[in-house]
Amino acid sequence: MMSKYYTAYVGCWNCDNVFGITIKKGIIAAEWVMNAKPKCTQCGCETLKVHNEYVIEKEIMKDVILHAKIGHMDSMPQAGQPPRKEHQHFG
Repeated sequence: MMSKYYTAYVGCWNCDNVFGITIKKGIIAAEWVMNAKPKCTQCGCETLKVHNEYVIEKEIMKDVILHAKIGHMDSMPQAGQPPRKEHQHFG
């Protein structure tokens, strides 16, 4: 006998919990998550994303944070060197 439901995996943007939710067949998981606003089973937040979106967005955020840290490190003075001046004032 065929089930009328399927399991879709979601990830919580707040606590990084990944778990399965049961959805009625014929309903797209991403639409269901947007419309139903289910809560995370661990922290109770309504920040769930379908697993594929969750993974992609987390990777993008890691890249953004990494680039921001690298940019910050580039602007810091190296040992034995005077601090960089972003601009100079004349007069």
